[in-house]
Amino acid sequence: VSLSHKKHQVCTRLTRSQVTPGSVLLRWEAMLTMRSLACTTALLVLVLLPLTQSGPQCLQACALVIDPVCGTDGNTYSNSCFLDIEACENPHLNLRIDHNGPC
Repeated sequence: VSLSHKKHQVCTRLTRSQVTPGSVLLRWEAMLTMRSLACTTALLVLVLLPLTQSGPQCLQACALVIDPVCGTDGNTYSNSCFLDIEACENPHLNLRIDHNGPC
């Protein structure tokens, strides 16, 4: 995820049927904890992101696989999926992968 994602809320245990458009499930700090857990236990974690109500219909979930990419905006994203979400939510940025690995 872009380090600039700030719109996440506290993580709660929800089933898919409880998640509605516009639901916000994570805060960056909670994601860092989950990423550490995923790295140490080899778990696959899905991060659900909010669906914007007025903007484009962007992807809502990414696997929390740590495979960093550097965006053309100078930010490091956990993987290309998170960069794609940022690019979809902010088309004016014309965001692409600059190179694999952190910026």
